[in-house]
Amino acid sequence: MPALFKILLVSHVIAGLLAIIASYAVWMGLLKRELSAKFLTRTSWFAAVMIWVSWLAGGYYYWAYYGQSVKTVIIQGRYAWAHSVFMESKEHVFLFLPFLYLVLAIVISGFSDRLTAQPDLKKQLALLAAINAILGIIITLSGVVISGAVR
Repeated sequence: MPALFKILLVSHVIAGLLAIIASYAVWMGLLKRELSAKFLTRTSWFAAVMIWVSWLAGGYYYWAYYGQSVKTVIIQGRYAWAHSVFMESKEHVFLFLPFLYLVLAIVISGFSDRLTAQPDLKKQLALLAAINAILGIIITLSGVVISGAVR
């Protein structure tokens, strides 16, 4: 694998993991009675930026390398289902996930001073942060399965 693609793949994984961790932190931060608007705003934006970095790096890697080199190895191997089930699912979920992270960051930024006074909004944002984190974990585990199918 050429160095550029290794860098893209590592960037994809690390940025994605950082986005998940940050989204989880936002989720837990929204469950607290005493909210830190500064923490929630910064962490939600960090998560959004990291998921976009992961999305762009992974997308370019997929377009320029995976589809031509890795996909054929998986499809011709014993674990062809890893691509047809996990990668196809991952592709579809990952298309909209960065936008969910972005919505979370924008809404937290715009309403951070009112979250304590609006418990329903706080609950909905906590749910969105949970969805972001959980979908991120599922996508990560799918990536592990796909990587294992190559070997």
